[in-house]
Amino acid sequence: MKLKKCLSAALAMLMAISAASVPSLATGVLADQTYPPKAEYPVQIHVMTPQERDAFSKQTAYIPTEGHAFLTQNNAAGTNGTICAPFQADKANMSFVLTSAPGAADYNIQLYAGTLGQGVPASSYAAVCVNNGVYFSGLTEGQNYYFKISSNTVPSGGCTAVYAMLGTDKTAPEQGAALRATAEMFSLEGPEAAIYNAVSQYYSDKLTAADVGLPALGVAGTYQNEAGNTCYVLECHAYLCFFAVKPPEGDSPAPWAGHEHTWICVELSEDNTVVSFTPAGNGEGSDKDIRELCGPLTSLAEHILTGAAPEPEQVFPASSPDEMFEVFINASGLSLDQEELEPILRELSKP
Repeated sequence: MKLKKCLSAALAMLMAISAASVPSLATGVLADQTYPPKAEYPVQIHVMTPQERDAFSKQTAYIPTEGHAFLTQNNAAGTNGTICAPFQADKANMSFVLTSAPGAADYNIQLYAGTLGQGVPASSYAAVCVNNGVYFSGLTEGQNYYFKISSNTVPSGGCTAVYAMLGTDKTAPEQGAALRATAEMFSLEGPEAAIYNAVSQYYSDKLTAADVGLPALGVAGTYQNEAGNTCYVLECHAYLCFFAVKPPEGDSPAPWAGHEHTWICVELSEDNTVVSFTPAGNGEGSDKDIRELCGPLTSLAEHILTGAAPEPEQVFPASSPDEMFEVFINASGLSLDQEELEPILRELSKP
């Protein structure tokens, strides 16, 4: 009870700052705007001022809820938003900050009310700079909400973004345990199994419990380091399956597919234990990452950086993305009807 009172006081203070600062928003960063400004929605959205963003980080009354979401490129119709961050309101105010989105300068966000994936808009939408956020006021206690996010500036392949929320003591229940592809599903053994499980765990940690990443790996080169361990330079195509949770009476999630491409170095000891796992970053500094991943394979690094990476020496699993997904569905015991299965297979079968 004391915690909730502290949180309510903190939120009330932050909202008071917001109300006093609204006229100055027009002179701020162009991306930090709401559209349409005077739409008749039950929940009001307020873009944070720099003072409010600072207060969000410095408050100690409550630990923010953090998570990951796949940020897609916006389209003209505004239909490309990714569903994320479901919660059940237990107070009238809450806040959301997209703290990281590699390659993106801004993001669009709108609040929806109702069952995840089947709700209706509850607020205007805002275009906000990455690492800035929004406040929502006028939420209905006990109502389930979620967000749709997209970006006008993220690369066409999208990116995995990190968000933080404040003021959500309850989260909407998720169905089932975390989903993760394993080497055993694809009959991989030895170093391939160790590498695959490490990469799959990497994507499992980045995604929510209701989503899964299916890595397809190509060995671009290997080298021995000073410790005598083998370092595998890998080209990774991760096929990301985002499952929107259905109502409690439903048995199956409704999937949506995406794709992420990156380079990774996995260091294995003689007994195939993963000693280190290093993914390349995005944006500024990524060239340095590639050179460090490749170590003594300097020619490989230059080929990768110039977009002329050689054909991989080995590829695993030896399956197409849609075949991998069907293997995963069968092995994990998930039940999808044809209407749910077709969109994701169609997306995964694209070249």
